[in-house]
Amino acid sequence: MAKNVEVQMEGLKLRLAKMRKRLKNPSPQMQKTSILMYKDVNDHFKKTKSDTGSWKPLKYRTGKPLQDTGALKSSVQAKNTRDSAVVSAGNSRVDYAAAQNYGTKTIPSRKFMWISKGIRENITKLLGKFFIGNML
Repeated sequence: MAKNVEVQMEGLKLRLAKMRKRLKNPSPQMQKTSILMYKDVNDHFKKTKSDTGSWKPLKYRTGKPLQDTGALKSSVQAKNTRDSAVVSAGNSRVDYAAAQNYGTKTIPSRKFMWISKGIRENITKLLGKFFIGNML
């Protein structure tokens, strides 16, 4: 009986060693995560919707909101480091990203910087598989 316990413990040690090795470099998972987030944010421009519904219609021109020149959408960037994944919008040419996303006294909020439930679930599965691996 002790031999069975010893074999199970050795298997656990091996699994933990593999997990430690895998966790030394989470960079590929962070890159995959930032790409998923980037694609999701870009999809919000296509669908012209926020996490609470459709964007408010335009008052002073025709067309789709936030898509007159394409500069705002083009400013969306995915970035990752060894242990983080980020999507950002805005730059020196597009200093109005936050105003459009959150709204101001004169600009209605047209939230585009959000991650949909389906993508959050995909990211959770991706990272769960990475962290846990075949432990279960």
